[in-house]
Amino acid sequence: MDLSCLPFDLVLEIIVRSPSKSIAKFRCVSRQWCRVLSDPKFLHANYIAGGVIKKPIFINSPYRFQNLGVCSMDITKHIDDIGIQRRIRTDMVGEGLIYDMQVYGVCRGLLLVKGLFQGNFSTYVWNPTTGNFLGVNQRPLTDSTPIVEEYIRKFYGLGYVPIVKEYFYMEVYDNIYDGTGIIERYSFRNGEWSTINTNIFCRYMDPDFTVSNGWLGLYFGEALYWVVLSFISHSFVILAYQCSSGEAEEIVLPSECDFESVEVCSLVILHELISFCAIFDNVERSSYYVVKIWSMKENGGQCYWTQYVTLHTSHYGSGYMLPVCSTDFGVVYVNNTNGMMLRKNNIERILEHKIFEIIEVPHYMYIYEESLMWL
Repeated sequence: MDLSCLPFDLVLEIIVRSPSKSIAKFRCVSRQWCRVLSDPKFLHANYIAGGVIKKPIFINSPYRFQNLGVCSMDITKHIDDIGIQRRIRTDMVGEGLIYDMQVYGVCRGLLLVKGLFQGNFSTYVWNPTTGNFLGVNQRPLTDSTPIVEEYIRKFYGLGYVPIVKEYFYMEVYDNIYDGTGIIERYSFRNGEWSTINTNIFCRYMDPDFTVSNGWLGLYFGEALYWVVLSFISHSFVILAYQCSSGEAEEIVLPSECDFESVEVCSLVILHELISFCAIFDNVERSSYYVVKIWSMKENGGQCYWTQYVTLHTSHYGSGYMLPVCSTDFGVVYVNNTNGMMLRKNNIERILEHKIFEIIEVPHYMYIYEESLMWL
């Protein structure tokens, strides 16, 4: 088909639904295409139109320079496809090389990472798809900031305010002496830190290691979500922080979930729904464990949980199979300890599985969206 006979606006309506990799290639057609396809409005439209793909990214935490490694998995490909695994360059700052990289936020294709670079611990926002990076300004050393020893960091996350098109990073702290709380918030629009006095988080305890990546906020639907322990109800709940209003609300977890028996749990986005996954030991078969998934739905302004699936999985080596993301063909599970990845279809039949030599251990896994978004 010859696109030259079509109006340019119509061509853009077609291209905006394309995957990020295709748009990156279209930018090479001409300077005009590069300028138009790099416009923030177009990138936002591409993101909304569903032109993004969720991918697991594995980042090792080495203490030796030569062990550095970051890779992503393209879950749209077959597991046996040689191109499913891709190493990602981390020389984000010219000739230097960041190592001991840790992720403190994931939002709309961007990662906020901290790592050692030339002996200094630096913070960057990074798009693994495009390689774009930007340093975060250091927090000013004043008595009003939580640099002093009486503050303890509880939660953190990378968020986005659609109304003003602003990315921000936030850290929640508690004062260990008087119980007051503050939020340290960094705006990528003006490159400045601000301190917000608030006690809305003081009723909650930061999660233990039962919650996978529990300190890291899950961004979805203009809010950040954490699984936390409530001091008032003495039970686990979901804490949702609305990025635009700054208000926080408590969401009750599935009532049929026995948290005293949970080995590991996590929040994940499956089929564009907030989903809660919990791992239980199988009391009838000691060599198996049970994976239960609930999805949160809304009806008439009321939210409720519906159990998505229950799986009985064998203990193959160490670690657990946790759902990480979904595709049109089903749910992808990853055992972050032994490198096992499997894909199940929408009726929960295993389509394919394989053990990958993912990356050196120890390492961490996060889910990011392959997009061309930038600040």
